This record gives sequence, C-alpha cells and structure tokens, in this order.
Amino acid sequence: MAKQRNAIAGAFIARPRQLLDSPVLWVLSLSAHRALIRIELEHMAHAGSANGKLPVTYKDLERCGIHPDAVAPALRELEALGIIETTRRGYGGAAEVRVPSLYRLTYVRAWNAGRADGAGTHEYLRFKTREEAEKAAQEARKAADPRNSARSKNYFATPGIRSFSTPENGGETQNSRPRKAGVLRPPPENGGTIYILEGIPYPHNDHPEPHSPDAEAAREHGRLTPQPAPAGDGLRPSSAPERTRRAEGARR
Repeated sequence: MAKQRNAIAGAFIARPRQLLDSPVLWVLSLSAHRALIRIELEHMAHAGSANGKLPVTYKDLERCGIHPDAVAPALRELEALGIIETTRRGYGGAAEVRVPSLYRLTYVRAWNAGRADGAGTHEYLRFKTREEAEKAAQEARKAADPRNSARSKNYFATPGIRSFSTPENGGETQNSRPRKAGVLRPPPENGGTIYILEGIPYPHNDHPEPHSPDAEAAREHGRLTPQPAPAGDGLRPSSAPERTRRAEGARR
C-alpha cells in the first residue's frame, strides 16, 4: 500500500518550528500580529515568489483592524525583533508619486536568495529570552522617526489667527463693526439717557449695571452717543429723517 502524503488545499505559508519556539512571537502586540498576517497574505498572493518585494500599504494594514496610530509602531516592532525586513521604505503623497514600502519575511526564502540563505535568514534567533525580546519590542514601539514627527507637526500645525484693531483716528477697519448692534429696550422710567448705537437707540440708565452685556458691548465698540429720549414708545425715532440724522451723529 502506497504511503499517503499530506496535502494542503490552496495557498499556504509555513512557519518553521524555530520561529514558533522563539520568544519573539510571544511578546508581539496584537497590532504586530495582524501586520505579520497581512504581510504573509501578500506573500501568498504572489505565489511565494516575491519575498523581499512584498508591497503592503498603510491602508492595507488599517483594513486588517489596525488603528492608524498603531501601524508604524507595529511595523517597527516586527523589524526590531527580526521577523521582517523593510527592503524599501515608501512615502505618501499624490497618487502619481506615492510609493508603498516593500517587505521581506526573514523565515521564508527570498526571491533573490542564494545557497547560503535559501531557507531564510532568521534574524529573530538572536533573542534568547522573553525579557530581552519584550524590551526590544517596547523600545521599537516608542521609537518614532524624527523626520516623520517633524512632518506631522508641520502638517497638523494650528494656523495663526489674524486680528484686526481699530485705528487711532477712529476710522473703521474690516473687523471693527460689531455683527449685532444690540438689543432694543424701552426707555428708562427715571428719565435717563438714550444712546444711539450704530444708528439704533440704546437705552442707558443713570445707574447702569456695571457688567451688563449690552453696556459692555456698546463701550467696547465706542459707538455710544448720548441723545435725548425720543417721543412715543422710545424704541425708534418717529420719522426716517430723524433716524438718519441721529445715525450720522453717532458716526461722528
């Protein structure tokens, strides 16, 4: 009876026992595990013939459930532990110029491997204890490229706020007029003074509240001009000419 051979249907990748026995797999973060699986999937998509030229983008890793802020630390972790090698570092930008990074799995034969490294290079074997591997993984997760940090600070910098001030001669600038002229109120019962704010009557008592919002707004814009209280309901001048005359007086 012929000996039956084991067969695996479809594409697959073999992880050697020395990798499984190594402490590096036991200290990997969840994001690093997901990133490694994504690179292995890319290796199988190329039928195992492009190890060392495996293109994996940040978007590919984010689709695997890795948070955008955890993509770079996960890749640094895998490379520091000797599981992968970045053979070409990509860069972002417009669609015409962006280039993905290329990776190599160190436990699989590379596309250009010779006799000496035909079964992989296995850099992860330099770690003998879990404590040593854990320390290297933590340092790699925290070590950010200073060039990338500088670019991100420039890109996400808060734009400066441009302010406008009223000129000393009393003229108006682009931002000198208030958006709301104020709230109309009936004239005071004690015979106080009506102030004209931007051509609109503004009531004012002889003893106003010091922190009144309307009074503060009027003082801030310097548009208070005392006028006698108008006849009638006191809300607006009785006629259009009278309203125009008082508005011109307020602007002087």
